[in-house]
Amino acid sequence: MPASGFGGFSQRTGLKPTIAAIINCDIVIASPSTTFALPEVKRGVVAIAGALPRLWGLVNKVVNDAVQGVVDMAHMNVENSQDAITVSREGIKMGWEGFGAEEGTRLWQEIWYPKLLAGENVNEGVRAFVEKRESNWKAAKL
Repeated sequence: MPASGFGGFSQRTGLKPTIAAIINCDIVIASPSTTFALPEVKRGVVAIAGALPRLWGLVNKVVNDAVQGVVDMAHMNVENSQDAITVSREGIKMGWEGFGAEEGTRLWQEIWYPKLLAGENVNEGVRAFVEKRESNWKAAKL
């Protein structure tokens, strides 16, 4: 078994999120018109109140054309704060890694949240929201 897990995917590491047409989940039922998301990343912030390590089986979109759905998701991903996406993903990984919601949230807040706050994108996202304009993201420096 490689260090990255079964198929090189199940214990993947790295700072960039992966996008899949089919994901590993317990039970998620969604109609083709349903979407789920972490809207905080559109503003350069993250869900800090403990939601990240509690997320299991999150579905972003159910589509009829999986290839086009993956392409659309990739386009949507690059329109958001890469810092916030990375930090959000790290919070979700805390839940995968068996820390439990409370300990995972504590560790995530201690390790990753300060990195987000030290970057430029969190201020840009909030400022853009207040000014009712699109965010002008800087390259991620995490």
